[in-house]
Amino acid sequence: MRAAVPVLAAAFALALAPAPPAALAAADLPPEIARMEEDGEKHFNEATDTDLSPSARNDARKKAWVLLYPALEALNAHWDANPGDQARLESRIMKVGQMVFWLRKESPMGLLESTGVGPKPAAPSKPAGWGEKPPPEKPGDAPGSGGAGTPPAPAPGTPAPGAPAPASAGPTLEESFKEADAYARKHRADLPGIMERFQAVMAAHPGATSQPLWLEAAKRAADASRALKDFYRLRRDDDPDSLKNLDSPDVRAMALALGREVADRDPTVRRRAANLLALLGSAEGVYPLVQAARKETDPETLAAMLDAVVAIGGRKAAEHLGKVKDDPGVGMRAVDALGRLAAKNRVDLRLAARELGRCAMAKDEGVAKCAVDILVGLGPDGALGLVDALDSKSTEVRLKIIPALGATKNPKVARPLARFLLSGDNEAMERCRAAAKEAIQGLGEPAVPYLFAGLRDPNTKAHTALLLREMTGQMFSMSRPGDWTRWWKETHPDWKEEPD
Repeated sequence: MRAAVPVLAAAFALALAPAPPAALAAADLPPEIARMEEDGEKHFNEATDTDLSPSARNDARKKAWVLLYPALEALNAHWDANPGDQARLESRIMKVGQMVFWLRKESPMGLLESTGVGPKPAAPSKPAGWGEKPPPEKPGDAPGSGGAGTPPAPAPGTPAPGAPAPASAGPTLEESFKEADAYARKHRADLPGIMERFQAVMAAHPGATSQPLWLEAAKRAADASRALKDFYRLRRDDDPDSLKNLDSPDVRAMALALGREVADRDPTVRRRAANLLALLGSAEGVYPLVQAARKETDPETLAAMLDAVVAIGGRKAAEHLGKVKDDPGVGMRAVDALGRLAAKNRVDLRLAARELGRCAMAKDEGVAKCAVDILVGLGPDGALGLVDALDSKSTEVRLKIIPALGATKNPKVARPLARFLLSGDNEAMERCRAAAKEAIQGLGEPAVPYLFAGLRDPNTKAHTALLLREMTGQMFSMSRPGDWTRWWKETHPDWKEEPD
């Protein structure tokens, strides 16, 4: 990083310099800034390379940080000094800002601080009013809860309209919201800053959750949070909620308090808490929502709870929905929720498909078939779950899965399908074997190397060898799988097996 020192110095100087008397064009930014963004993005992408060791990935994160953080500071300084350039800088600042945000979240504690670049981390503070007891407010409905539409009653402790605020009470909700809104309007490209400021408004006013401004703050925070998480899914192809330090102390405290309210005796309170957890978007809310759903008897409230789990999404949502597949009251609804989760984005699709495959082993045959139907409807994207669903003991379920796997046109599915090339003459075995053979033949030559594992199983080697001979015209022995492998590698020198 020795060569980057002058560049960093120039960036910091630009970030800290007073505003120039005349506005500069965006093109007049020092060219070093663009190079820092480009090189920083390269290291940001490198940090997700799973072929690298953990230490090498951390080195990439540090390299990205010492380039992107100063670049962001410089861009923000130019934004403030040159309002006329903001439209041209907006997407650029947003992109760099999101990379900086996710570098903070995914890096081990102290890693980025060791570079000497950036601010010192602030000491965590516990939000007032979101402690061991639930928020004091009970009445009213959150948006989307299906309430009657009447204005919500003021929360206990909230001043009546027109009444002066207590002198010792800190900023009012209106003042806090106005400050966050002003920042959002002035710095519309700063998604992390917008999200954090509106979340701070929510945390500072736990007794005002029925107030329109509090709900508007929650929506604004949720919009920014969704955009940040979408960026992470796109760039990392992973679940952002799996990161240990994703949620701030404010968000965790709110999620825990609202999680307690979904177990309240009043269905209106439970439904409201579910809708607020959906807005909050924290994975910490998934477990209490699903546990409450298992006991819920009110259909409208149950729907709100499962809708909230789908809205939160991620690995926790998929796993906890899958765990209740055998609950008589919620199993079918949980499978339906997994189907809706799969429709959200590529990461949630992958997570939901895996759980749907496990749901194919549900005790209730209707639940199992519903899970398989959803996976079949996903087409090639359902392959991962369909492979897991092959463990179903139902012949009818297997006969639905086998052709669906063949229809994915993914040659790798030949390996699990070869499990059905069993020697035997009972009706169920013959039907599955015929279906597997037809599905594998439909995959064509690319499926051939994935059948070799079937030659090593004494129960499948005979029919696997017969199928290989039909597909290739080669007559190697079923007892010599090495001959088949050598022949394939000799005739396909560029072939390389990809990991599953």
